[in-house]
Amino acid sequence: MPMEGIVIVRTGGEIGIKSRPVRRIYENRLVHTVREVLRGCGIPFSRIWRIAGRIYISSGEADLAAERAAKVFGISSTSPGVATSSGIHDIVSAGVEIAKTFRPGTFAVKSRRTGDHPFTSQELSAALGEAILKRGQGLKVDLSSPQQTLNVEVRGQTAILYTKVLRGPDGFPLGTQDPFIGIIDGTPDSVIASWCMMRRGAPLTALAVRGAGDGGDGGSSRCAGGGGVGSLRRNLRILSAWMSGRSLKCTVIDGDGNGADSVLPLYVAATLAERTGIGVAVSGLRPKSLEAVVRISKRLPGIVFPLIAMDEEIIGRWAGMIGIGQKLSCGEPVGRAFSEEDVRRILSRSEEITVRAGEEPDL
Repeated sequence: MPMEGIVIVRTGGEIGIKSRPVRRIYENRLVHTVREVLRGCGIPFSRIWRIAGRIYISSGEADLAAERAAKVFGISSTSPGVATSSGIHDIVSAGVEIAKTFRPGTFAVKSRRTGDHPFTSQELSAALGEAILKRGQGLKVDLSSPQQTLNVEVRGQTAILYTKVLRGPDGFPLGTQDPFIGIIDGTPDSVIASWCMMRRGAPLTALAVRGAGDGGDGGSSRCAGGGGVGSLRRNLRILSAWMSGRSLKCTVIDGDGNGADSVLPLYVAATLAERTGIGVAVSGLRPKSLEAVVRISKRLPGIVFPLIAMDEEIIGRWAGMIGIGQKLSCGEPVGRAFSEEDVRRILSRSEEITVRAGEEPDL
């Protein structure tokens, strides 16, 4: 049987704890989302299907399909590979072909099976490992800490072989929870805060604030006054790439000169949340005291600060996954209180834009 390109898509661990009916709904949504994302990127595929908590993509561009699917919320990991029959000779032949890409050093073969076959998983691993060693590529077996691993999953009449595991964001599929308004400026903090809400399945509508954050050169200044347009464009582009094929709708306003710590966006976001019926607005700021949070919440209900008690290691790991780089230090909201008339005036000068997936807007 000839080899075919295939991708194993593992659904998020959090989906697995849902009831069976809810899990089925979430997984079906993921199938639909992955299909639309691949179509939007022009990545060819012939079939996408779901079996027992996993999604499979049949594609001649398995590497590209796996990379793109790994940016869909609700997916914990993907693996591009090849599919062949469950006959041991076909599996060994496919495995030897894949192993031609191995570098000299150590390797291991790990096999798993579901169904009835005339061999055990251990026998399959041994046969494949022996065939690879016979090629004499300067390889030797190390089952405890191999430098490279060939994985084999045999399910019924099909075997899938792969070497890569690409980590996904996990969480829930986008659209399974209520939407929110995310305050996005030129700082990584604003991106991470909105991203972690999207990871919970909540779609983002952005309040983009010009003149807040660094000056577009990746520097460490959080409050650069009138700068930050370059960084804001970058941040909107990065977030749009995580919208699972949707366009990112933005309301763009100008800052008040207090930089990324300005209290102005909180007032505007709270008003937008109320007007649109969305109800919740998200900021990347982390007030340093509970008193400050209480004070803001009393004045502006519906404003949440997802990063306020989040572990630094988790934030750093998420920043790397998002592609936002080093996060910056969050600060206290500063500036005067704004009246309803002030906010109405600011919104009257705002502009509405739509950012297509992965594109940088013109601000």
